[in-house]
Amino acid sequence: MISQTVTSLSVVRWTQLLLAASLGLAIGILILRLWPPLNGDAAAILSFAQRMVQGERLYRDLIDVNPPVIFWLSLPPAAFAALTGLGITSAMSAWTGCLIVLTAVLALRVYGRPSPTLVVMVVAAVVVLASHNHSQREHQLVILTLPWLAGCLARVEGRTVPFGVGLAAGLVAAIGIAIKPYFVLPAVAVELGLLAALGSRAWLRRPELLGMTIGGVLLVTAVLAFASAWLTEIAPLVARHYASTGWDTALEVLISEERPALALVLGLLTLHRRARVPALFGLGALAGAMVQGKGWDYHLLPAWAALLLALGVLFDRPTGAAFAAIALALTVLLCPPLEAERNHPHSLERQMTELLRAEADGGPVLWLTSSIWPHFPAVLDARVQLAGPYMNQWLLQALYRTVPLDGEGKAIYRTRHLSPDEADVRRHMTHALLVGRPTLILVAPAREEIGFAGQPFDYLDWLAADPAAAEAIAAYHPVATIAGIRVLKR
Repeated sequence: MISQTVTSLSVVRWTQLLLAASLGLAIGILILRLWPPLNGDAAAILSFAQRMVQGERLYRDLIDVNPPVIFWLSLPPAAFAALTGLGITSAMSAWTGCLIVLTAVLALRVYGRPSPTLVVMVVAAVVVLASHNHSQREHQLVILTLPWLAGCLARVEGRTVPFGVGLAAGLVAAIGIAIKPYFVLPAVAVELGLLAALGSRAWLRRPELLGMTIGGVLLVTAVLAFASAWLTEIAPLVARHYASTGWDTALEVLISEERPALALVLGLLTLHRRARVPALFGLGALAGAMVQGKGWDYHLLPAWAALLLALGVLFDRPTGAAFAAIALALTVLLCPPLEAERNHPHSLERQMTELLRAEADGGPVLWLTSSIWPHFPAVLDARVQLAGPYMNQWLLQALYRTVPLDGEGKAIYRTRHLSPDEADVRRHMTHALLVGRPTLILVAPAREEIGFAGQPFDYLDWLAADPAAAEAIAAYHPVATIAGIRVLKR
């Protein structure tokens, strides 16, 4: 009896030490990440949050297709950076680290003491896997849904979840799911699986579900009160012009690269009673990536994270610790935590950052492109600001999906009888040029961007089709061309 007690205490202490070491590893990696770069998408969101802190209004002064939740989530680091003078990218990394620690603590309260195997796989999924996509929207989804997933797993194991922490887990998950409409799919997949496993009565009585419902209602209320323009103006704009995804595009996303194998493994893991929870989440996330139709690596981040979590649950036994260690090592090899930082000194973002520091004189700058890279990481690191309300000119790609040409094969830009949407873009961009008086204009090679697919379109020529804009552009002269990006200075 005494021997069993001593052994039990040793296991408890070993588990506690491993938990502390894993949490320390997570925090340590994040501390090492407290410098640029953020990827283009995360930097773009953060740039808008920075301008919101300065008083600009979302969907009025700042126009983007994303729902408001991700901008609200980015306000704390933007405000902290403004108050302290800390680099905003460092503040964002620190904020993401805080979210990881807080949700990990909540997940422990929800689930109880996890095995060392599961802890290692959580660190791999939440901290290491994100790599250069850290602080991205999909990364935020994984972080914020972790306590809710822990509650779902506890339910499948037949354990109860304390009401208060279950309610909190559901509220936090609702915030993560509301970041993107596509994030509803993994949540629905898990909840349907849980409904089948528990039965309707036990499923409905869960405080996590109540928390998600309350959180959803509060978020809808907040959108109606503070960001109703997203519903009344932005959503209709997206419906009119944002590229729709057909089944052919969705299937192309699924069948490319290693994704069929990912879908197959996740499908097989649903056969295991406990691994089914994260596996269903992964399948739902994979469906979300298909619907988005882009195939970008960060769209797959929640699916890969779910795979690691499902494997952690599958090997959640003493003999699985070695497997978990191998899986963590492979994750580190495939997603080196500091790879982006090592490459940054030689990157295009760094070149553009140095140019902005040398030539922008503090900004603002007008950047004409349909992309979000490399300009947002460069703008944040150089501490300058974009002129104009748009993240990029994706709408021009939609309006000129087929560029009309004259007899010499040159692009024809509409100057009269503009559609209301093109008239709005022209008005906003001309205002940014005339009133914002940007120090620099940076013009990306439009025909090399995906949306124009080699068609002879030029952003600056389109803008100069307005006589007032053309007169202002005449005051600028070329100073550099970097990777095809023309730089003009006033």
